[in-house]
Amino acid sequence: MPKLTQRGLVFLILCLVFIFALFFRFNTAVIVGDLMDEFAIPAASLGLMASAFFYAYGAVQIPVGFLADRVGVRYTVFYLGLLGVGGCIIFGLSSGLHMATWARVLMGIGTAGIWIPSLKYLAISYKPNEFATMTGIINAIGGQGLILATLPMAVMVERIGWRLSYIIPSLGMLTLLVVLYHLMRSSPTRSS
Repeated sequence: MPKLTQRGLVFLILCLVFIFALFFRFNTAVIVGDLMDEFAIPAASLGLMASAFFYAYGAVQIPVGFLADRVGVRYTVFYLGLLGVGGCIIFGLSSGLHMATWARVLMGIGTAGIWIPSLKYLAISYKPNEFATMTGIINAIGGQGLILATLPMAVMVERIGWRLSYIIPSLGMLTLLVVLYHLMRSSPTRSS
């Protein structure tokens, strides 16, 4: 069995962080009823709150690319990831629609710092003929976040409630971000 290199470990953790990013992007659909009941809001207000994530995510794509190029993958993923984790925790603690909407904005901005910097990492750490394969792998593994945002999220909400179903996974993402930050300190990259 081949030994897992530092480059491979960084790649694996980026894949896991991307799972969380997709999980937080789509899991709101499972808690629609809970949110409408708890915040006493109509479906239109809930739609605006949920879509705040996507507007924020889309709005920062160019700045995220700039940050990945200027300050590097390590800092971009870590600090924006922290913003996303903070948004998840705030969402789990939110007391109303406005707070939940701003939390979704933070989540969108924070998780926007995962995909593009991950591609940058692949581009500088792997050979050009490996890039497409590695991109496909991270995309496929990250896609598991979409699956986790459905039935597993629903089961988690039934057992521990929707609030802890945001807070607990965000702590998992935080752990991965800290490990990634330290691993990337001395991560070798290909020069080209």
